[in-house]
Amino acid sequence: MSCNRAMTPEHPVVTVLVTAYNAEAYLETALASALKQTFDDFEVIVVDDGSTDGTWQALTRVQSAKVRRLRQEHRGRGAAVNRAAEQARGRFLAFLDADDVWRPQKLERQLEVFEKRPEADLVFTQSEWIGPSGASLGIATRPWNGPLSAEELFRDNVMGNASCVMVRRRAFEAAGGFDPELIACTDLDCWLRIARLR
Repeated sequence: MSCNRAMTPEHPVVTVLVTAYNAEAYLETALASALKQTFDDFEVIVVDDGSTDGTWQALTRVQSAKVRRLRQEHRGRGAAVNRAAEQARGRFLAFLDADDVWRPQKLERQLEVFEKRPEADLVFTQSEWIGPSGASLGIATRPWNGPLSAEELFRDNVMGNASCVMVRRRAFEAAGGFDPELIACTDLDCWLRIARLR
């Protein structure tokens, strides 16, 4: 998939979903990593989920036509992700936690996998743990190459981190999105439901 194609703001290929709750310290760095992607036909939707620190002010400092900003009362991560997804225009959804960063080719490489594997509804990368300064802590998720069934994922969450995931929007919608009633593992719960679609 070429990363030099003309942008189509009304119908971007990818929508990046970012939810932020009291994430002032990291949000601008996270968004900078999204905006530096080698694939450029995407939009970013950020939901400030009722932050009580300077998260909204940090968000307004990010000047990019790609970024759309939403605010809501604190309702939890699941509700915030679903609200962002409702506003999405891309065929694919990529998730970025407000305290994570992406490497520049993340979107490009995941879209290449979707092109090669049209039967796939979800693609994920490895994750690496970093400290507050951004330096590697030398801990990475285990490599996985090839298909992953719902049963395998249930036994062993090799994904580990929502920021490594991209899904087809239609699959996310068919699976019902994130469960806003869950207080933990909201992402894994959704990935398992997506895995059971096919």
